[in-house]
Amino acid sequence: MPDPAPTADTTATELVRLRAELALARAAQVQAETRATYYQQLFEQPRKAVVIVRNGLYADCNPMALHLLGLRHRDELLGRPIGSFSAPTQPDGRPAAARLTDMLEQAHRLGWARFSWLGKRPSGEEFWEEFLITAIWLEGELLYHVIWEDTASRRPRPGSSHESENRLQLALVATASGVWISHLPTHKLYCDQRTRQILGITEAISSWEELQPLVYPADVAPLQAAFHRSVREQQPFDVEFRLLHPTEGTRHLLAMGQVQLDGQHQPLRLTGLLRDVTDRHRTRHELTLKNQLLERMLQNLPLILGRFDRQGRLLELTGAGLRHLHVTDNEGVGQPAGYLMPGMQEHITQVLAGQTVRFVARGQVQGEPVFLHCFGFFDESQQCGVMFSINVTESELSKERLRTEKEFTERLLNHSADAIVACDPQGHITAWNRVMEQLSGLPAATMLGQPLPEFSVFRPDTRQGAALHSMLAGQLTPHYNVPFHCHDQDCEASLLPLPEGNECGVLIVIRDVTQRNQLTAEASRQQQRRQHEIMAAVLEAQETERRRIAEGLHNGVGQLLYAAKLSLPPTGEVHETRNLLEEAIRATRTISFELTPGVLADFGLKTALEELFKRVPHHHLRVQLRVQHLPERLPAAVEMAAYRIMQELLNNILKHARASEATLLVRYRPTTLELSAEDNGIGFEAALPTTAPPRGLGLTSIRHRVELLLGTLTVDSAPGRGTLVCISLPCSPEARS
Repeated sequence: MPDPAPTADTTATELVRLRAELALARAAQVQAETRATYYQQLFEQPRKAVVIVRNGLYADCNPMALHLLGLRHRDELLGRPIGSFSAPTQPDGRPAAARLTDMLEQAHRLGWARFSWLGKRPSGEEFWEEFLITAIWLEGELLYHVIWEDTASRRPRPGSSHESENRLQLALVATASGVWISHLPTHKLYCDQRTRQILGITEAISSWEELQPLVYPADVAPLQAAFHRSVREQQPFDVEFRLLHPTEGTRHLLAMGQVQLDGQHQPLRLTGLLRDVTDRHRTRHELTLKNQLLERMLQNLPLILGRFDRQGRLLELTGAGLRHLHVTDNEGVGQPAGYLMPGMQEHITQVLAGQTVRFVARGQVQGEPVFLHCFGFFDESQQCGVMFSINVTESELSKERLRTEKEFTERLLNHSADAIVACDPQGHITAWNRVMEQLSGLPAATMLGQPLPEFSVFRPDTRQGAALHSMLAGQLTPHYNVPFHCHDQDCEASLLPLPEGNECGVLIVIRDVTQRNQLTAEASRQQQRRQHEIMAAVLEAQETERRRIAEGLHNGVGQLLYAAKLSLPPTGEVHETRNLLEEAIRATRTISFELTPGVLADFGLKTALEELFKRVPHHHLRVQLRVQHLPERLPAAVEMAAYRIMQELLNNILKHARASEATLLVRYRPTTLELSAEDNGIGFEAALPTTAPPRGLGLTSIRHRVELLLGTLTVDSAPGRGTLVCISLPCSPEARS
């Protein structure tokens, strides 16, 4: 339905209401314009710099602010963070940003904050200014109205409240302390920035109930009791407690404070300082533990603690080590500090002179040796000397025994006729005796600790080196009498394992066998010489017997046969007998010639060999004798040996070879006479070519003659392919007048 038409009364009432509202609006406008003019004049006053801060940034400023900072345009200031034109560190030692944050929080909490500030212009010039910060809420937004006043002409003087505040701030920074204020009527606690950092909180004002969960549970009751006692008795508040820091774990804090009274002398607030003493508590705790440890050591180990004054008189003497000296704790207090061990007195004097000493004191207690390892110093804080001693008698006696055993071992090693060297499982030399020094030419001082496998004598490519490397590799089979040569000396090494726990080192005994080898060689030469002499005597006896038989055949049998022939009548009946006698005479002459070839002594080897070949029957064997470069005469022994050798070789061919052809060669080379006999006979199973021919076949006498003249003999033969015998005899031509 449409609204009813307005009446006259309604219209008049509405006009009155509208006029009243219009009048109120005009009055409010006039008041607002007056207030805006006032604030505009206040903002733009020429003597003070004014800025507006929104969200930590400069949002507006008056011309005086630009003039104070030495700026020309508003754009150089607006939009920049508050504190941009400040010295980095304020005179109280705190960073400008941290101090400014505290002041803004105070302004937020109390509505205002006033403080002195050290500013810095873009030109680098520093100046003093007074800050007044006022918090303003405008349409739900927090703004800060900041007034700067240049106080360069009123810089804080020594003794002023500003300087006192700076000193207080410096003291707080130096002691790492924070300020707290407990307002007793409201049970509120104010904490400055440092205190909040120590507690790990962010709010500047908190209640005790909010902070109680941070206190270590066992420390809550003692902390509350100390707080109430301080307020009740108006005594200083001083208590240490533990804090459960949100990020750093358990911390130890020290809180100190003083009760302040109101006008009616009633407790109003408790103001104090808070310090983090965790490091001090840890140090004290460590010191306590160390003292407890030292006490336990003194009670249970053979230790002795002695303290003595500047006159050298004992102040304290304690420790379980005294029992070994048959002394009780503090028995000798007041006596000279060195009364137990007279040899300590000199060191005690050095301690009293401020020196630190370490020494081993030696003495006797009830006839038994005693050794004390001592450490002493002077304690400046207590103004006394301190001497720690530990009974090392067993250790020192063991060292003495080891030293004696070592000296005995060294003497034993150095008096050994053999070179001795030892190495650990890693191959490093641990022993190198004097004979080894002489053998190698290297002193023990430079070899001990060096790797033995790197020593040239024990290279892996040598027999002794291979044995050493195999033993170090874990093959613990001993190696005996391994021969090697070192510095023109013949040596033999015996390598033996040296067990060391689960590993083994190596002991090497090296013997110089140069003289032994020389004696052995000389004995061998003497034996060979005696054998040669015996053989020469035998051969000489054979030749003598041959000559005797030959002379007997020629002068005896031959002459009798010739006389028998002459005694036969020249008739036909004895013709056959005459022929037999002539054959016997020829055979006798041949045997006599073979036994003692006189032509050899008269005309030499070549003529004797040619005469020998003339007497060889040539019915089924073609024999060729070749003589090359033979001197006119050779030593008689060589000529006789060569003749007999060739004679025996020819007999062997005739009797055993079944050969159709044979060649005998006699050739002289400088200092050597070479003989050879080759046939195409049936051959035989010969050993490999050697100086020792097989037995039988008449070669034994040949071998004896060759050995007698220090020659060589080789035989090359096989069934079905003949035989080759080669002989070499050392000799030189014989001079003839």
